[in-house]
Formats: sequence, structure tokens, C-alpha cells
Amino acid sequence: MGSTLRVEVECLPCIAQVRAREISLLESGRQAVNHIREVMKLLAERGSSGILVTRLATWSFRLVKKLTGVEDPYAAAKARANKAGARVARLAEELLSQVDDGRERVKLCCRLSAVANSMDLGVAGYSFSIEELERQMRSSELAIDDSDKLVEDVLEAGEACMLLDNAGEVLIDALLAKELRRLGVRVKAVVKSKPFQNDITIGEFLELGLDKCFDSYVATGSDASSLIPGEVSESVVDEVWSMPVIIAKGMAHYETLSDPAAAPPAKVYFILKAKCAPIARSLGVEAGALAVRLQEPSVHLL
Repeated sequence: MGSTLRVEVECLPCIAQVRAREISLLESGRQAVNHIREVMKLLAERGSSGILVTRLATWSFRLVKKLTGVEDPYAAAKARANKAGARVARLAEELLSQVDDGRERVKLCCRLSAVANSMDLGVAGYSFSIEELERQMRSSELAIDDSDKLVEDVLEAGEACMLLDNAGEVLIDALLAKELRRLGVRVKAVVKSKPFQNDITIGEFLELGLDKCFDSYVATGSDASSLIPGEVSESVVDEVWSMPVIIAKGMAHYETLSDPAAAPPAKVYFILKAKCAPIARSLGVEAGALAVRLQEPSVHLL
């Protein structure tokens, strides 16, 4: 694994730009300026180089919600993303129909899931189109491809949990869960309880009927961007860490669980698109690359 993902030089302006955009969409005039200043103050006071990026992102998004009085600033965007995700999922199902072997279908789902991680609204200077996403579904390649190992490990373990990420892409992740279950693997979904950016929440997960795609599910009880120490209940962390294989979707889970302070004592497969320079550097790939990356179990002495 590459360098530890604490706050880097690009991270503070990225978070600041995204939070300013959120406030500007919800407010205007002097109130918006004052609230953006409050977010800048938090970032300046708490954004040391030793802090997890995801912790700072979580704190600053909570502040946006508190200042604006809007609990779910991305509600409309998530609804649109889920509609787009349904369209993309139909293409994914079409591609899957061309593959007969169960293991190969899982590997294809891993690649499609990495492509679907394009559906992210929380990265400054980054955007995506459904047309480009569909093109990548048909023709992209993984820069890091540990999907063979993923298949072997989940089949050996017989169970896995999947840490879900963005709205829209979750519909493609559900296909991966279905394919694993077809091979006899029990799959548990881990879903945020409260809104963080455009990530799927447990309410939306159930509303979409995605619980039917998994054997079980657990809500985090939090709005934290990942399983950040101290931000998610110990019982949830213990439940996830007890799993032999964890499939972690998206950059926030990679930023958090690849850190020694938060790494699980289980095999973790990160499935993501490297949408920013710090993530790309850590993975050792070009920005925009797709990855299915194995992290071996962390040894916790405490």
C-alpha cells in the first residue's frame, strides 16, 4: 500500500471548495459568505497534516448542515443519481448477460463497480457524465486488478461485507452482491445512517429495495464518511471487523481503512476510481485510474 492518507497539500482547498459550493447552492448574500468563513475557520484550526482527511471532511460537512439548517444538502442530487444509476445498471446487466462463468461474472462486476465510483459529487474540480461512464463500462481496464484474489478469498470465507458509498453507484454494487450470492457467499451491506455528501443512506437503501440484494445489512448509526475511529459506534466497528473479507467502495473508505489507525484485522478489497492526485499517488496509479486493491489484514496489538 502507498503512503498514509492524512491531510496533504491538495486536501484543504479541495474540502474548502466543495463546502463553499454546498453553501452557495443553499444560501446567498452575506449569510452565505459568513457561513463559508465559518467553514474556513474550522479547516484552518483543525486541518493539521496529522489528521485523517475523512475526519476533517466529516466535521466540515456537519458544520455545513448545522449552519444552513439543511440535514441533507444532496437530497435532490442523490435522487437524480439513483435514476441515472438505474440506467447504468441496465447496461451492466447487459454486459453480464454475455458472461456465463460465475467467477468471471464477479470479476466483471468488480470492474463495473470501480467504474461506477465515478458517480461522486464530493471532489473539487472533478465531474462525470453518464455517457462517459457507460463508455468506460464497455471498454475500461483496471490499473490495479486483485479481483482474482477477491473471488478466491470470498469463496473460501463464504461471507463478506460491503461498505457502500455513493448514491447511483450503489445500484451497480448491488449487482456485485447478487453475483457473490449466486456463488453461495453471504453478503452484508454497511450503510450510513445519516447524510454525508452524496453517499447513500439507510433510508434510501431501503426505499430502493436494495436490502433484497443482500443477505443482511447494518446501519452505521452515524453520518461519518467512513468507519472513522470515534465517529462510529464500537459495536458497528466490531461487527464489520469480525468479517473475514471486507469490500470497501470509494475513496473515503480507502482514505480511512488504509490508515494504520483504522485498518481492520481482515482482508480489505478497495474498489474505487482514483479521482484526485493524493489517492492516485497513494495507489501508485494515474489520476482517473480504476482499482480493485487488496489490503492484507492489519495486526492490532491492543
